[in-house]
Amino acid sequence: MTPMACVLMAAITIESLVNKFCVYNLHHEIAEALEKLSPPEKLVVSSAILGFTGTKTLAPHEACKKLQNWRNSYAHGHC
Repeated sequence: MTPMACVLMAAITIESLVNKFCVYNLHHEIAEALEKLSPPEKLVVSSAILGFTGTKTLAPHEACKKLQNWRNSYAHGHC
């Protein structure tokens, strides 16, 4: 697998894991409302709902944001 394919798969996996977390751990009305947010935004909001603040300053949020930005660039032909 090429490095670009690995990064793309990592971005897709992160998005899937964040979505699953929201669906299985939050009330369905909250999970539905979060559907329109990006994975980094979902991570911040779902963490805050569970009582964990300051998520934006942590490495997982930064990694999720970088993967999402790369995925968006790739999907729109900017890579």
